[in-house]
Amino acid sequence: MFAGPISKSSLRTIPQASLDNLEVLYATKGDGFSANKLLANVLWNDTIQSLNRANFPTDQLLDYLPPWSAPWIYKAREWDPTWRMICNNTPETILYNVEAYGNYTFYDPVNAFPAYRETYNPSWFDLSRYRMQADFNSWQIVTDEIPFKEALFFILFQSDPKVNDRMYANNETLQISLSVLHVRGFKVTNFSDTGQGAVTRWEPIGPVQNATFSRTECNITRKEIVKDENAIPWIWTNDTYSITMSYQQYYMYSLETAASKGLVVETPTPKDLLRFYQVYMASVNTINSTPTLREVSVWRDMVQLSVALLVAIIVLAMVTIWLGIRYFIFVRRHGPKLEEACIPDGKIEWMVHAARLSAIRSDEEMTKGKKPKDRDHFCSASFGYGNLGMRRNSSSAILETTRFARVHTRGTSISISDPPPSSPYSPKASVSTTVSAQRSSGFNPRRDSEQGDSGAGSSSVDSGLARKPGVIVKSESDEFPVSPPDRNPKSSVTEQGTQLPGISSISEVRLPSDRAACSEVGPKTPADICIAREFP
Repeated sequence: MFAGPISKSSLRTIPQASLDNLEVLYATKGDGFSANKLLANVLWNDTIQSLNRANFPTDQLLDYLPPWSAPWIYKAREWDPTWRMICNNTPETILYNVEAYGNYTFYDPVNAFPAYRETYNPSWFDLSRYRMQADFNSWQIVTDEIPFKEALFFILFQSDPKVNDRMYANNETLQISLSVLHVRGFKVTNFSDTGQGAVTRWEPIGPVQNATFSRTECNITRKEIVKDENAIPWIWTNDTYSITMSYQQYYMYSLETAASKGLVVETPTPKDLLRFYQVYMASVNTINSTPTLREVSVWRDMVQLSVALLVAIIVLAMVTIWLGIRYFIFVRRHGPKLEEACIPDGKIEWMVHAARLSAIRSDEEMTKGKKPKDRDHFCSASFGYGNLGMRRNSSSAILETTRFARVHTRGTSISISDPPPSSPYSPKASVSTTVSAQRSSGFNPRRDSEQGDSGAGSSSVDSGLARKPGVIVKSESDEFPVSPPDRNPKSSVTEQGTQLPGISSISEVRLPSDRAACSEVGPKTPADICIAREFP
């Protein structure tokens, strides 16, 4: 019953990092400067979640990609990145008095919103050094006066890969600027144009209800020495268009889901922008990779045991062992005496003993007309024999005063753990008897006694419980007492008799079937009784 609460309070599970061999994908050159990957939202999302769970930093690019399904964790000693990033982040910032003039399309948001352009360092507009790329997601309601409710513009500035053929060498420092502009509530020109490619002709115009942006600007540097130039991430790509398009594809679902339900559309943070850039580059650079085993730290659930419970278990185990040793020593030393004394040991023996007590007291129960409770059996039970030489299987056993008592409530209470294995009595006879013993000295059938007349009106009943009591036998057909001769001149009791401790009366005696209706019994029979047989 208490196993559940004990286990809950004494045990706890904690994660612990340990090394394990995982199949990882190493970065390779692959298609080099022309490589790209689009429409891989599931892969990107799983990889982002995996990096977040592993607490992977945003200051480096991945040389290999662990499986997203494994509970791996980032350990700095296990990573020696080829490319490191030093970034300057600008958290979400509100833009005031933003207005568009209808001169630039959605694919040139920097010039379409002059207030946003002012947030950049002018050096980024040097087209001889940098390239600009942009893409967007939007949600609009065509029937409203201000149709465009939400729009996310993803803007990338990076070192031009064609300058000095840097996209072929893949070894110079790369400068990038990743930014997202979140605009709410604005109009566009040519909105009625529904032809093919109409989105390329839409131009924001008029005031903007609300605008915010976030940005990260990074210098990505490569370490000087690498083992294999073709086994490192290839970040100098000429396909910058695919980078901004991948941002648009990844954030399209979250924008449309929130905007269609009237919920707040979140602006991606600088960390979100960097994390996706890491994942995109890892997905592009592992396209041609094959899984390879590598030792990576992973989380393992470890079960901890309470110190207090551990101490308690040790103490209980020691006590149990000590008591067990004492028990076996005691049984080995006193086994024969315990067997002779017939003391119940264990649940089964106690159950058997209770059944025997119930059988012995059946006559008393019938006379009183009620069934005794279990405690009544044990209140009148005691165990052991004064004469250890007597065996419980002996048919001539003599009940004497108790020497050992495990349950003992009254000095006169006594019971028998075993009846004689075989009794010479079978049919019923109506017998009324009174047996008494001298309480001052205790009942002892071996004592020589000359009291009373041993030959007048006495009957001897040997049932395994007592010897030489004065018995008055009444048959259903006879109304006179029958007295058997006294076979033991050394012991006799009066015809009135005395009360035997623990036995009030004997209401029936079973006789052998061949002697049930005899008229005279010889002196050598165990019970010298002449009795009329009962017939139904």
